[in-house]
Amino acid sequence: MAGNENLARLINMVLLKQGGQLKIDQLHQDLTKNQLYRNQGVQIPDIQSLLIFLKKFPRNFVINTVRHRRKKVSDVCVISDIETCVEHCKKQRSCHSQNGECGRLHICQFFLLSGRCHFDPRCAFGHDFTSQHNFNVFMSHMLNPRSIEENVLRDLLCRNECRNATTMPDTCNFYNTSNTCSKKKCRNLHICRHFLEGTCKFGSGCRKNHSVEETSVMDILEDYGFDVDRHPEVILEDLQNFYKNNTSTNIGSSQPSGLSYRSRSVNNLADPPRMSVFDPPPQRQRGRSAGRQRERDRTSFEGHIGSVERYRIQSPQPDDFSSDSDREQEAYVPTLRRPPSAVPVVPVPRSRTKQSPLAMVLPSKPTFRSVSKESTLKICIHYLRGKCLFGGKCRYHHKSTIYQWQWKRNTDLDWTDFDKEKNITLEKSFSHVEEAECYLKMGKKVVRVGFDTMSVSGGNISSVQRLTTISSKNSPPNIQEWTTIWHWYWQDENGIWKEYGDPDRRGRRSELDSDMVEERYLENPDGSIKFGNGRHQYILYFTDMQQMNKRTQTMRDVRRRPTFFHPEDIRKRSSEASADISKSFVPKEWNVSGEDVYGHYRKTVIKQSSQEFKLIDKLFHTTMPQGRSVKSLERIENGELWNSFCLKREQMKRKLGKDVVERQLFHGTHVDNIEAICRQGFDFRFCGKAVGTLHGKGSYFSTEAGYSDSYTVNCGKMFIALTLVGDFSKGNQSFVRPPPKIDSEPHGDLFDSCVDNVKNPKIFVIFDLYQVYPQYLITYE
Repeated sequence: MAGNENLARLINMVLLKQGGQLKIDQLHQDLTKNQLYRNQGVQIPDIQSLLIFLKKFPRNFVINTVRHRRKKVSDVCVISDIETCVEHCKKQRSCHSQNGECGRLHICQFFLLSGRCHFDPRCAFGHDFTSQHNFNVFMSHMLNPRSIEENVLRDLLCRNECRNATTMPDTCNFYNTSNTCSKKKCRNLHICRHFLEGTCKFGSGCRKNHSVEETSVMDILEDYGFDVDRHPEVILEDLQNFYKNNTSTNIGSSQPSGLSYRSRSVNNLADPPRMSVFDPPPQRQRGRSAGRQRERDRTSFEGHIGSVERYRIQSPQPDDFSSDSDREQEAYVPTLRRPPSAVPVVPVPRSRTKQSPLAMVLPSKPTFRSVSKESTLKICIHYLRGKCLFGGKCRYHHKSTIYQWQWKRNTDLDWTDFDKEKNITLEKSFSHVEEAECYLKMGKKVVRVGFDTMSVSGGNISSVQRLTTISSKNSPPNIQEWTTIWHWYWQDENGIWKEYGDPDRRGRRSELDSDMVEERYLENPDGSIKFGNGRHQYILYFTDMQQMNKRTQTMRDVRRRPTFFHPEDIRKRSSEASADISKSFVPKEWNVSGEDVYGHYRKTVIKQSSQEFKLIDKLFHTTMPQGRSVKSLERIENGELWNSFCLKREQMKRKLGKDVVERQLFHGTHVDNIEAICRQGFDFRFCGKAVGTLHGKGSYFSTEAGYSDSYTVNCGKMFIALTLVGDFSKGNQSFVRPPPKIDSEPHGDLFDSCVDNVKNPKIFVIFDLYQVYPQYLITYE
C-alpha cells in the first residue's frame, strides 16, 4: 500500500506541474519518463492499468472520459479535500494533536490560501507548509509539500471544487442576527446569509448587504485566496454556489464541517468541442493591482463537487428511431460546481449508443442553463469602430482586428497575443476547413495547434484560444465589415468536406444551407437541428459538432470555419445586407431620410404640449406620484440601434409565426451609464450591479416606473424602452439565456424572455441586446 501511495503522490506532482490536468496518454508518457517513477515499487505498464490505479484514489483524482471521433479520451484532474483545523486556529490553539493525528492542517488559513497574513511573521498559527504535522497531513492526501511549490498548492486548494467549509469565509453572526457588529476588524463576511443560501424573502428590500463590492468584503475574500479582480457577480456566484450546497455550515458554528468528498466518480461523455469537465484551472491574479482577469467560458456541471447523485438514464426516442426497448440505466453523475470564470453548458451531457441514439442523462426536472463558450471570447466591435463608451468596464476584448489568437503557459496569469504574422498564419489555416492543425515556430521549438479541440503540443505553450467579433448572420448592415462570416461543413464518406447547401456526389442538396445552420446555432449553441436531403433524415448536434443519419445512425464530423480576411482588407468589405428594413420602419417622428438612417443619432427634446409628451407622462404617472413631475422628455433617435431592433423583430416574427409581443417598459440605471445606453443600447454584460440577478443574468425592465425609480441612484432619470418580450417564462437567477419551451426538449426552441410572474409580469429580463430599444429618456423631479 505504501508503494501505491508514493506513486499517487508522484502522479499528483506530475499533474500539478502541468496545471493540474493532463490527458491520460500524456500523463502515462510523462510518468514513465520520470526518474522517480522508475524507482517506485509499483509499475504501470499501459494506460488501462493507469486508469485502474487512479480509480483507487477517488479523493485525489477525477477521471473525465469524453468521446471524440468515436474514440474515448480520458482526462485526469487533481482534486483535494484537505481541511484546516479550526480548533488549532482558535485563540488558545485548543487542538494539541501531533504528527497529523487530527487529519487537518495546523496553519494560518490566510497564509495557506492567499500567502498574505496581517500578523506575519508574528502569527501564532504558523506559516510552515512542511512542519512535521502539516507534512503528514499533506502526505495523507497524496501531496508532498517538499516536492510541490507553495503557490501551486495554494492554487489547488483555492479551486472551487476543492473548497470546503474550513477554507471558505463564514458570514458574521452578529451582522446577520442584529444587523450590527462591534468588531472593528471582523474577519467574517457582512453579507446576508439568507441571500447567499438563496432563501432571502426580502429581495432588493433587504436591509442587509447583498453585494461583494464593499472594501471590507473584498479584503476578506482576498485573504481567503479569492481572485478579487474578477467581476463581482462572478465572485458572488461562487459564494452562493457554496452556501447553497453546503447546508451543514451554520452561522456562528465553531467547527464548520467541510463537504464530504469521500465518493467521487466520473464516467461521463462530455462534448468534444468543449472537451472535459475540468479545463486546466486558470491561474489566479492576486491583488487588485494585477488588473481584471477576463472571465472565460469553461464546460462544467452545476453544483459543488462532493456528492455523487444517482440519476436514471431514460432513453427517449426521436422521430423515426426504433429501439429494442426503452431500458433505464443507472449512472453516477458527479455534482460539480462551475469554476469561477465559467458559464455552464447543458447540465448533463449526452451519450449515444446504437440502441439509444439520444440517451440523455437528466435529473427529474432538468434546468436549462446554457450559453456558448464564445460569448466571453468576443472582440468589441464598438472599440474597433472607435465608439466604445464603456472603456475599462467593457468585458469584451479591445483588439485592433476582428480576430486574435492568443497563447499562455501554465505559469502565466494572462493570455498573450500572437504577433501579427503568426496571428494571420493561424487564421488563414483555420479558415481552410480541410486543415485540422497548424505548426508554428516559437523560438527554437515548433508548436502544433489543433483546431478541433483548441489543443497545443510542443514547446512550452499550454493553451491557445481565438478571440473573434460577433457573427455576420443577423447583424445590422452598418457593422458588417467588422463581423465574422462563418461557414458550416460536413465530411462525407470519402473524407471530403462539403458546405451545407452544396450538392452531394449524387446531386442531392440538404434542406439547410450554411446561413440557416448559423442562424440556428446562434439561437441555441447547445441545441440540434433535424433536416433532410430528400432521401435521408439527419440530426446535427452543435455540442458534438457531428451529424447523424437517423436511419443508419452513421456519424459525420462537422466544422464551423470563418472566411479569412487580411487585417488590411477588413475595412474594404462591402455591406451586402439591404437597407430596406431601415427605410420601411423609420419612425415618422424622426426627421431623417432612409439613406442616412444608419449614421443618424440625435436626442430630440419633446415639447410638453405635444401629444407624444402627454402619452408618456400618463404612462409614467400610472405608478409614480403626481408630485414626481416630468421635467423633460427626450426621444432617442439612434439609427444603428433602431435598425438592429427592427431586424430582430422580423426574425422573431418569422420564428414565432405571429406578431411579436412588444411593450414599453421602464429601466432605471446609474447616471454614468446613460450616455452609453443611448448610443450602444442595454448591454446585459453589465447587468446585476444594482438590481441583482434574481430572475436571470440579463437586462431588467419593469412595467412600473416606481419600481425602476429605486435603481436610478436618485439621479432623476430613467429610460422607456421598447421591448420585444415575445413568449416569456418564469425566470431563475441561474439563467444566462431563456429556458426551452418544452422541458423534455432542452435543445429545442427557447423562450424569448423571462419574467417574475407569468400570469401578471411586472419584471422582464431580456438576454439579447437587440430585443430592446431605448426609446425615451425621462428627467423628473
